[in-house]
Amino acid sequence: MNRKLSRKPRILMITLAPPLPPQSGGSRYTVNTTLQLCEKYDFHLLSVGGNKEREHIEQHADLYRSVFKSVELIPRATIPTQSLIAQVGHVIRHFQHKLPFWDASYYDARGVSVAKRIVQEHEIDALEIHTAHLAFFKRFFPSIPGLLVYHNMEGDLFPFWIQDGWSKTKKAIISRLAKLSRSNTRAVEIENSFGFQEAIFISSQDMLRVTAPDLNKTYVPMCIPVQPSGVEKAASVRCSQPVNALWLGGFWWYPNADAVDYFLNEIYPLLAERLEAENLVLNFVGANPPEALRAIAGSHVKVHGFVEDLDELLGSMDFMFVPMRLGSGVRVKILEAMASGLPVVSTPKGHEGLNAINGEHLIDASTPQDFAESMLSLTRDSALRQRLAENAIALLDRDYNPQRYSDEVDKVYQRMLKSGPHIDA
Repeated sequence: MNRKLSRKPRILMITLAPPLPPQSGGSRYTVNTTLQLCEKYDFHLLSVGGNKEREHIEQHADLYRSVFKSVELIPRATIPTQSLIAQVGHVIRHFQHKLPFWDASYYDARGVSVAKRIVQEHEIDALEIHTAHLAFFKRFFPSIPGLLVYHNMEGDLFPFWIQDGWSKTKKAIISRLAKLSRSNTRAVEIENSFGFQEAIFISSQDMLRVTAPDLNKTYVPMCIPVQPSGVEKAASVRCSQPVNALWLGGFWWYPNADAVDYFLNEIYPLLAERLEAENLVLNFVGANPPEALRAIAGSHVKVHGFVEDLDELLGSMDFMFVPMRLGSGVRVKILEAMASGLPVVSTPKGHEGLNAINGEHLIDASTPQDFAESMLSLTRDSALRQRLAENAIALLDRDYNPQRYSDEVDKVYQRMLKSGPHIDA
């Protein structure tokens, strides 16, 4: 049914986790849409989570009410384990609906039912769906305009993990099914098989890979407001000792786990005996630090684990190091460091997709030797740290401005809604 709007358009946002307050790059990217545009649009939220996420929403109830007109939480779908028949049924349903990621799936018929109820009760005009993992919702609302937000190319980040204990026959069967599942993933992400009208990309490189001719594609970089404390920090020369280097990122995310493994095995051995003489302290912040990292903790290696409030910690840091080898999209942690006045040393993969220039906005280090020496250079040279930090602040002001983000997303919404809302029965 088409009808002309006499009220603010209503958008159902579907996310992998409750996004407020933003504690990760993905949630920050999500929230930056609503905070800038909630005066113009009515947002409703459907997110995934359990008791912990429900308690989190209740703890921040006033914040959620200020942004979203309604909030619903659905449990994370699980792969059946109780019987072979149930497992086969799970796989069949995914291929029946041409869904991606049957082995890392968020699809659940009950979640679709909740979404249908929200659409009907609140007369939703458009869907904004975050990541290909949740793109299946569009499959069940073919006549409602839809926007898919690409945080990453998820097909790159979720290879199928074959377990060592499986028999050769089971490995062969599962490998074949995984290949078919990733074919569905490609159809969703690259070919727009679920029929989204619009797509937003955090990375211009990811956008170039999507070939669907019927999809309006928009590159909207992560907007990171420059913090006043970051401007002040970047303008100062911190000469006090020791010099604190920061790693930031949860170790449950396997690109981060791979990065710290790379650091421990190939970069840290080049630094270990020099940390005390250079008065350099390595600070690792992130949930679930591995045992190999805990094992080297000491006076010059601090393993903080998860930190709820980063502001105080960031204020005591001198630079960030990002030894990433895997991943897609962009590393929001680099932008957050820049906004906080911290210079950055990174692998080429780590700053991929950013407009940062080596030697001007950050230091690019492609080998373990380069990485170690770059960290030592930043340790010794406070003027270098200041110059990189000031240039990075200018880069954020120019290319990652929140108002620019808001204006681009508003244009996307207007295109989606220009033919009027569509309500699915």
